[in-house]
Amino acid sequence: MGFCAPLLASNLISPLLTMTDTAFVGRCAGEASAVALAALGVSTPLTDYSVSLFAFITAGLTSIVSRGVASGEDEDELNGKVYGALFIAGASSLAVGALLLARTDALLDLLSVTGEVKTIAAGYTRIRGFAMPAAVLTASAY
Repeated sequence: MGFCAPLLASNLISPLLTMTDTAFVGRCAGEASAVALAALGVSTPLTDYSVSLFAFITAGLTSIVSRGVASGEDEDELNGKVYGALFIAGASSLAVGALLLARTDALLDLLSVTGEVKTIAAGYTRIRGFAMPAAVLTASAY
């Protein structure tokens, strides 16, 4: 159960964040809520799937640590492997966050988003782009 609870919690966080965003935008956007919700609907998968790109780090790290513990590696060796994986996750997430920030309009163009929806979606995407390192490191470190 000690291993299962953090895994379950990390898989529930993203949908809960999405539901919270949707509820907040739907209630606070007033008359423009349809456009704001459409923009959120475009931005959310773009950013959430970016975090999912790093699922291999979690799976690989779990396997590496499990094999290390089973073979009797000392704690310093295991810590080095964990820190190395987290460094890769952090550096990669900074690169993806920078891409989301710098190329927001181009990414939304790929999704054929136009007009006011694109303007609002760009704002959402940039906000979540700033949070990309935290999201990836949280997913990788559980």
